[in-house]
Amino acid sequence: METYYEVQKIHKLIQREQEYIEALEQYNKIKHNKNAVFEWVKNNEKLGVELLHFSSIIKIKIQQEPYELKQVGLAENELQYLLKFKEIFTEYYYSEEYENY
Repeated sequence: METYYEVQKIHKLIQREQEYIEALEQYNKIKHNKNAVFEWVKNNEKLGVELLHFSSIIKIKIQQEPYELKQVGLAENELQYLLKFKEIFTEYYYSEEYENY
């Protein structure tokens, strides 16, 4: 059941990949203007917050006692836009400059 839940979460994100691609295109046009980037972060906050805990590795609890965890690695090249968006968004979202913006 846990495996299904974790895969479903990733699937929902992948279905929205076009939104991440469009946001990255917007970012590339404004990346040299810090104020515009901060506005970009603010405008894409909902999209970005969804990815804050996203990883290309799914961790699945196999059994409770003794506790056993398995990891399933996803193909990062198939998640490149999500990972790139997360990298850029996180960099600014947690920056002190953005916090004071």
